[in-house]
Amino acid sequence: MYIKKWDEVSVLDDQGKLIRTFEVCNVNQNPRLQDNWLATPFLFRFSAPRVFVTLRFSVRDCASLRSPSPSCRETLTLYYKQADSQRELERTWNAEPSSAEKDTREGWVKIDTIAADKSFTKVEPSLPHQYQPDRYRRVNIKTRSFAPLTRNGFVLAIVDSGACVSLMGVSIFYRRCPATNRYLASYPATPSGAEPTALVPVTGTCVPHSQAQGGSASRMHCNAEGEWMVPVGGCICEEGYEPNQNRSACLVTHSLDRNTHPLGMESAGAGAPAVGVAERGQQHAAMLQHLGSAMDRILQTMERWERRGVPPASSPAPPVSPSLTPPSPGPSGIRLALPREYDGTVAGYQGFLLQLELYLATVHPAPSGRESVAALASCLSGKALEWANAVWGEGEAVLDHFEDFDFDQPVFDHPPEECPVGYFKSVLGSVPCSVCPSNSRTSQEGSRVCECRSGFYRAPADVNSSACTSSPSAPTSVSWEYESGDGGVSLRWRPPVDMGGRSEVWYGVVCRICPSATFTAPGACSWCGEAVTFTPSQTGIKQTKVTLNNLLTRVTYLIQVQAVNDVSALSPFPPQFISINFTTSQSVPSLVPSLHQLSRAPDSITLSWPQPDRPNGDILEYQLRYYDKGSDEDSAVSVFSETNTVTVNYLAPGSIYAFQIRARNERGYGPYSHTIYFTTLALEESSKQIQNRLPLLVGSVMGGAAFLLVIVAIVVVFVFRSKRRESPYSDRLQRYISHKGGVKYYVDPSTYEDPSEAVKEFAREIDPSHLKIEEVIGAAQFGEVSRGRYRPLGRREVLVAVKTLRWGVTDREKAVFMTEAGVLGQFDHPNVLKLEGVVTQSPPERIITEFMENGPLDAFLRENEDQFSVLQLVGMVRGVGAGMRYLSERNFVHRDLAARNVLVNSNLVCKVSDFGLSRLMRGLDHNMPTYTASLGSKIPVRWTAPEAFQHRKFSSASDVWSFGVLMWEVMSYGERPYWDMSNQEVMKAVADQYRLPAPNNCPPALHSLMLQCWQAERGDRLGFDSLLSSLDRLIRHPASLKAEHPRSTQPLLSPTPTDLSSVATVSEWLTALRMDRYKDQFERAHLDTLDRVSRLTMEDVQNLGVNLLGHQRKITNAAQQLRTHLTQGQVEV
Repeated sequence: MYIKKWDEVSVLDDQGKLIRTFEVCNVNQNPRLQDNWLATPFLFRFSAPRVFVTLRFSVRDCASLRSPSPSCRETLTLYYKQADSQRELERTWNAEPSSAEKDTREGWVKIDTIAADKSFTKVEPSLPHQYQPDRYRRVNIKTRSFAPLTRNGFVLAIVDSGACVSLMGVSIFYRRCPATNRYLASYPATPSGAEPTALVPVTGTCVPHSQAQGGSASRMHCNAEGEWMVPVGGCICEEGYEPNQNRSACLVTHSLDRNTHPLGMESAGAGAPAVGVAERGQQHAAMLQHLGSAMDRILQTMERWERRGVPPASSPAPPVSPSLTPPSPGPSGIRLALPREYDGTVAGYQGFLLQLELYLATVHPAPSGRESVAALASCLSGKALEWANAVWGEGEAVLDHFEDFDFDQPVFDHPPEECPVGYFKSVLGSVPCSVCPSNSRTSQEGSRVCECRSGFYRAPADVNSSACTSSPSAPTSVSWEYESGDGGVSLRWRPPVDMGGRSEVWYGVVCRICPSATFTAPGACSWCGEAVTFTPSQTGIKQTKVTLNNLLTRVTYLIQVQAVNDVSALSPFPPQFISINFTTSQSVPSLVPSLHQLSRAPDSITLSWPQPDRPNGDILEYQLRYYDKGSDEDSAVSVFSETNTVTVNYLAPGSIYAFQIRARNERGYGPYSHTIYFTTLALEESSKQIQNRLPLLVGSVMGGAAFLLVIVAIVVVFVFRSKRRESPYSDRLQRYISHKGGVKYYVDPSTYEDPSEAVKEFAREIDPSHLKIEEVIGAAQFGEVSRGRYRPLGRREVLVAVKTLRWGVTDREKAVFMTEAGVLGQFDHPNVLKLEGVVTQSPPERIITEFMENGPLDAFLRENEDQFSVLQLVGMVRGVGAGMRYLSERNFVHRDLAARNVLVNSNLVCKVSDFGLSRLMRGLDHNMPTYTASLGSKIPVRWTAPEAFQHRKFSSASDVWSFGVLMWEVMSYGERPYWDMSNQEVMKAVADQYRLPAPNNCPPALHSLMLQCWQAERGDRLGFDSLLSSLDRLIRHPASLKAEHPRSTQPLLSPTPTDLSSVATVSEWLTALRMDRYKDQFERAHLDTLDRVSRLTMEDVQNLGVNLLGHQRKITNAAQQLRTHLTQGQVEV
């Protein structure tokens, strides 16, 4: 046993008995030293894959201490460590653990942190800690289990990290199914499985005198509770044997075979060959032995009858006649039929003995009847021998007892016994009667079915042999909370304490509106009506949660949660329920359902929208925000309107903009609508509209000129493509020719004359009837994005994301839309978004991909800030790196790798997506193929390598640079790279060799990898192979993520404080922060002086309508800086 800082103490319990405990109470020590271990000796597991441990302990309430330490706890932590021998563990305990081992507890597996339900507070100063009177009445008993166990044994450790605790008992055990004989098969003792729901199959061995039924071995299953269940197959008794009452053994039958001797010899009839004296003596002895066994069985039957109260006759009665044919001289074919049941009288038994003697005398004659009686007596025992001597006296002749027998009377004939009260038998055959199952009974003998007791029922699907059950009790512990800001309320509860003896249960919700929060009679409340909706449903709920939507504001609701099962409908009483009431407060407006484009110009767009479905009060104003699709969301600009229309000016011609809108009432802003994209009018389109207004002649001339220009353009494009085409088949061969054997290169769909051919070649056509759209979850450049379900033939249904092409797009837009399918269809990797297929044969066209539940990586990290360990974050980065290595091996350059273009599923698997800027890399240098972007193409500067934004040269090395920025985003939980520096400032800083600093809590080893991705010369950067190897090393050795690395000599950027010396107004302060987009919000909030602004808190900034976390932090930090500046600037007069 290993003990560290625990004390072994002898104390008296409440009954005055001496007990031994382990105690620790070091709550006032340094928190860093609170690591107190108590471990068991090495314990063999005896083939058990799962072990249970029960702790009995008491804990001192931290609040009852005079000066409680911040490190005081009321919990214990359980660990276990597997090993093969005690010696192996001794080496572990004797060796001083390193600091890394102390931090990580390497080799130990955490079972659980156990919190105390009860703690003692009463303290008698005159008594030591262990003798406190209230202590042992506040004992906690907790049971936990751990699995799987694969080695010879284990050690269990109990670790205290700052509690005042007394450990009174530890029970360590495992569950197993006992050895048993069932269904005529033997099953050995078997430990339960490793999982709580595991069923361990065990093959049985047929008991003696039985064989497997149907030729297959019998099986039973051992469940986690140590109970046998789910029998499969069984054994049957061999001929001449029958099962006992509990079907655990095969016993000899009650009757002899009427056609053959028990020894298998044919009867000796007329003309049978003579048998020698020696052989006949052997047959005679064997026959006597077999008959003796039969006699013992009959004696047992007789005694069973006597125990049931059948009194024997007071005087001998005439013997019962056997069914024998009259004896004839010499050997004959006489056979004896043994009775199946004895009638309980001495006379009946005497008659049976006479039949035996007659059988012996006629079939196997002995020299005298005396010898025959003696031979038979030698095979009998106990009372049977006494009664045999009473029937045959000394020297009495055998055949004298048969002079008056009537050989034509039948053998024993007894009617079958009926099942007694409390038993039933529902099937034909020789199976015994069964005891009535739970909660059922019979009122008369011979019942086929047991009737359910009052209040208990059988469901229509239950068999007659099943127990009767009842409705469940009411659910427990119901609670409610706001699900979202649009009027939704979430209800949660716990299952019923009494399940009524059944396993299934589901719930229903009843909703009522009450006149006030102080109502006393539920009858005063009315039904909610159809306006309130329930998610997932109102009835038949299998989970313990439901969400109520479309609730009114400032209204009191009474909610009843009912519990029902399969027999609830049979009960005359209503289901039991638990009630809760709450009053809703005023909510913010709900989502604005849609946006509509009224008109557009090269530099403006006019939009309109309907009022929210639930305004929840008067709408005070609307906030419309927009940004260029090529930019990120942080660059959004807001426009405010008190009406349902607005015109957005100063836009770029022919550009795509993303728009979102939300409404504000007295409570605040509601959620933003889904992102919808609109395009401004191109200059050439505007010119065409002007030309349409000119006279017909001018239009004809311009049309002819336009036609000539088109012809010239086609000729120029054709010549250009002919010159740059290496061969008629070079683009197609790119897919199959590889400098790394077996790797298929990516084919750029834009090299096809008809991009739809690439889609046909690389994407699978999907039957729309196999696709079900559930809801719209967003908007894309050329349409909307929905969540749906796809069920392909022969496969299970899967969740998918469906991009639908909107109506009225141009052929060029359609080609661009389908190009993404031609790109995705060429990839198959667990860290690259998977294409399920396309719909092109019937409008609207659709692209179907796998569904990623957690959405973009950057938004997911911002929503879950500080919720992941460093190891989990490195795992996410590693997944993206694996996907990028796969793409680079196929000469594919992404060009837009960033956290916003990486999607995360429910298992935190990251997948590279959004291939809108992706291109095929070309070049004679196979070690560094490149792609040159055209002038005017958009480049995400913050994620782009210097050679890319300076010379527009993209390669796998430029993707490595972007990967380094993505690593920085992940470790900073989605913070914007380079903060609020402009694109020009970013390019200048990067060109001057400045690099991003390590985010907070970022391991130096990981920041060192980032810096290697940001080498100025692309040839000096690591490849994705090397990056993955480095990340794998970090994951395999988590301690290295904490080791110190030398600081880089590379100059690092940092967000510089704002120069406040020249700031005199709030407007100038916002401009200096580059937050002038929020000037209108500051004006409406009457924040018109720097003194008022300096008092802003994070909550105040949120109430202003600043929703971006980075902007909230920046304004709050700047306000604190401004407060310091104003305080230092005050001069005492």
